[in-house]
Amino acid sequence: MGREFELKLEIPAASANKVMRLPWLWEQASGEMQPRQMSTTYYDTPKYALRQKGISLRVRRIGTKNIQTVKAVTPRKSCPIDRSEWEREIGGDVPELRHVLGTPLQEFKRKKLRKSLAPVFEVKVERSAYPVLSANSAIELAIDRGSVSTGDANAAFCEIELELKRGASAELARLARRLASEVPASLGLKTKADRGFDLRSDQAARVYRAEHVRVTARSRIGHSFKLIGWSCLRQFALNGDAIRAGNFEGVHQMRVGLRRLQTVLSIFEHLIDGPETDAVETELKWLIDELAPARDLDVFIEKTLGPLSAKAGADAALQCLLENVKARRALAMERARQAVSGDRFRQFVLRTALWLLAGEWSDLAELEGVRPEARIEDFARRTLERRTRKVARKLRAVRGLDIGARHKLRLAVKELRYTAEFFTDVFADARRDRRRFAKILAKLQDNLGRLNDLAVHRRLGQEFVEAWTLVDLDRANNASNENASPAVQYALGFAIGQEQHESDACADTAYEMGRRLKRAKRFWR
Repeated sequence: MGREFELKLEIPAASANKVMRLPWLWEQASGEMQPRQMSTTYYDTPKYALRQKGISLRVRRIGTKNIQTVKAVTPRKSCPIDRSEWEREIGGDVPELRHVLGTPLQEFKRKKLRKSLAPVFEVKVERSAYPVLSANSAIELAIDRGSVSTGDANAAFCEIELELKRGASAELARLARRLASEVPASLGLKTKADRGFDLRSDQAARVYRAEHVRVTARSRIGHSFKLIGWSCLRQFALNGDAIRAGNFEGVHQMRVGLRRLQTVLSIFEHLIDGPETDAVETELKWLIDELAPARDLDVFIEKTLGPLSAKAGADAALQCLLENVKARRALAMERARQAVSGDRFRQFVLRTALWLLAGEWSDLAELEGVRPEARIEDFARRTLERRTRKVARKLRAVRGLDIGARHKLRLAVKELRYTAEFFTDVFADARRDRRRFAKILAKLQDNLGRLNDLAVHRRLGQEFVEAWTLVDLDRANNASNENASPAVQYALGFAIGQEQHESDACADTAYEMGRRLKRAKRFWR
């Protein structure tokens, strides 16, 4: 088994030649760059059984050689760029399954797998590669210009692969950072296999939800931080394509990823405190704020105005209100799209990745009593205990909290829920108690979230009325049903009023969930 520690940077095709001509890069290069053509076929079953297990199987033809490769991200690896791989030269251009012993493929029945395996897509690449050497490291830099083909569809790409052959990950981060200062590079989170499967299923702009994070009782604190952080980074960064394609669910899931990363920063604050972390927090808050209007208006439409309009039928005023809010949502979505399409987002994602990979925090042997090499179990136990006590105490007064205090409580509940999810496998033996605890938190978060939405909708309603008064009042007197007409304003008041009867019920449910949380068995004890 080999270990592949590789970082990808996506670049415009026009920038590839500039990279190859960088003087400082040539000074560190050893040998000449040798372009070569590679043709790679990826295999899987009709139901993508390998893909579902996080495994890829390919046969790559380079010159006269055929190389069979199995790749997988194993639970002990700290991030998706650190993968295990098994390579072997084979005689033909189809997989030879007798060579999969000792790989993750051995869990499959070979006869059954052999019958069901089929080519899924092909990747053709022109690769220019050479080693970049320094006193502390050896890194292979490869520029891949190629395309993925499924037979029915094609997609071109250009990327830089930086594979660490010798040295520390900080050297990989240093080289990536310098390259990104020369050309507009984005973090490449998709492998060539990812590109092919997305193209095959027409899901290049699909929505990405939170992944299960495998942190066990034996995991180290520093390793756990990196693994959980990468999971959050993947979720929010990969949803950029969905937002650029106009998918509102992409907005919701990107915000979930950002909030999860905020929770990670809070959990490990004593380990990662420093200027780099402060910079990540600043950009997190910026992006959350850019996405907030699209999220709030989408919830107002999908949870309130849409269902109400469907019940009311052809109510002209309500339909006019719905169209007005949809127009505002479209503008908010454009704001979100611009945010994730600009240089600031691109640089934020890459900076966060390099910080997780080899930030200043990774050089600390000990900070405020937290040792990165210590096991996570005791740390997780203390964190869950402290956060649960804090939430349970505040829930006793949930019915009487004002909007601001309730908002803070909602965020605390959300952070507790994410924390419990991150540390699920640390306390694997307490599965039943853990599930009960998770159900309470989920219901608690739903009700506090709904209370927050009701408050947001009241604020939006006031903003609409003020905007109509200033902008649309002159048009409200003509024969058509304009936005500022009394009928439309009445429809807005009616819609918001219909929601408010939920308020007491949500507060009561939250209070009851607080009582259950107090009694719930602490699965980490």
